[in-house]
Amino acid sequence: MLGVLEICFFFFLVLFVARIYFSDCDAVLHFYAKFAIKPEPRLRDKIVWITGASSGIGEYLAYRLTKCGCKLVLSARREDELDRVKFKCLEIASGMFPLPFEENYLVLPLDVRDFSSHRACAEKVIQHFGQIDFLVNNAGVAQLGSPMGTSHDVDQYVVDVNVLGTISLTKAVLPYMVDRKAGQIVVITSASGKVSAKPNLAVYSASKHALQGYFHTLRMELHIHDVGVSLVCPGSVYSDIRKNALRENLQTPKLASPFPLRTMKTERCVDLITIAMVVKEEKPK
Repeated sequence: MLGVLEICFFFFLVLFVARIYFSDCDAVLHFYAKFAIKPEPRLRDKIVWITGASSGIGEYLAYRLTKCGCKLVLSARREDELDRVKFKCLEIASGMFPLPFEENYLVLPLDVRDFSSHRACAEKVIQHFGQIDFLVNNAGVAQLGSPMGTSHDVDQYVVDVNVLGTISLTKAVLPYMVDRKAGQIVVITSASGKVSAKPNLAVYSASKHALQGYFHTLRMELHIHDVGVSLVCPGSVYSDIRKNALRENLQTPKLASPFPLRTMKTERCVDLITIAMVVKEEKPK
């Protein structure tokens, strides 16, 4: 017969396993989110550069980091949308901090496919803020369509945005972090880069697998320079990426596809990203 202690232990073990199984993040991050980490004091006055900041995860991450007291560089192709996000950040900051200076938010229009512009953009950020504490590579594009029916132009576009653009901008920023022996590269990738993908996501899945391979290797190489690399791999998150997904060719009209039943709220996703940034930042060297 099992004693009371054994029954209690088994009961709580089952609850723990069930909680982790149905959780929206891994066990370590779940623990930090629930019990250990308050990101606000640890991120105050940090300089964070966010790409893809005009909508979705990038936009909501800007709002979350504003509440942490960060100074932000907002990049995407649509300058009018970046201005909208900036003014929303100022509105949030005005209700939390005594002096929400406008110069704490730099709007820097950027097309990640324009590789030749990346070093000049990094120099503008350094001129404005003096340093870069975090680069959040969030810009990305999805693609939905049969691999056999998808044109090479679409394949190239997805790889240029998701992979080569991310690598190019990272290489433009790294010298400044290595010189300071401080900083963190954050890459918003996808669960499709870690597990078997669903049909009609071949090139998108391939691009996310490529990010995993490149940045896991980069993490090892940057360890001696005290520069961190974090890969964030969410599943389905509410954003515009499905609405803007490419189809079989670049001329095919974009049609929004329905979100899966278990889709994470954008606010929850950026909360977890913020905590992951802090955990990585404070990890012992």
